[in-house]
Formats: sequence, C-alpha cells, structure tokens
Amino acid sequence: VVNVADNVDDIFGKEFASSEQKTAGLPSKLKTAAMNDYAQLRSTFLADSLFVSSLGFSLAWYFGSFKDASSFAIGSALGICYSILLGRYVEKIGTSQKNRTIDTLRFAPVIILVALYGK
Repeated sequence: VVNVADNVDDIFGKEFASSEQKTAGLPSKLKTAAMNDYAQLRSTFLADSLFVSSLGFSLAWYFGSFKDASSFAIGSALGICYSILLGRYVEKIGTSQKNRTIDTLRFAPVIILVALYGK
C-alpha cells in the first residue's frame, strides 16, 4: 500500500530543495527587491479581490435573494482566505523555513466550502 502523505512530503521536499538551490546564488539585494515586488503584487491582488467581491455581493444582493447573496459572500470570503494562505505558502518557497501547518492549512477554505455546500 502506497502512503500518499509520504509521497506528497517527498514532492514538496524536493520542491523546496530545488528552489533553495536556485536562489542560493542570488545577491541579497535582488532577493529583497523581488520580495518587495511580490508583497506589492499580493496586496494589489487582495485589494482587487475585495473590490470585485464587494461589487459581486452588491449585485447578488440587489438582483438575487438573501440566499444568493449569502452564498456569494461565503464563497468570496473563503476564496480570499485561500488566496492569503496560498500567498503565505508561496512566500516560503526559496527559503529554509518549512511550516507544515501552513502547507496543510491552505486547503482549509476549500474543505470548508465543500463541507458547507456539498450536501
């Protein structure tokens, strides 16, 4: 019997090792500039996501029922949570920091969404 968790850990372990090797030769100023650009892009993405979610919620509230609007709000909130957790995971790529909690926690919004609406 093949244990899937061991295979996933092997894959992610190789991913982290290869990304550390790729960034090992880069100057620290370049790494800092890249991380600053990434932080700016991430904050812009989250702000745009919040704007589009609030616009969509407003339209769902106006044209739909309360159930439609609440479903849209829950989906938007969980989608934004997933984006934040995925962004934290991406930040860790290329560094020696490994946090298995964040690795598995990023799937929590998806699991919650399936549990709520997968009746």
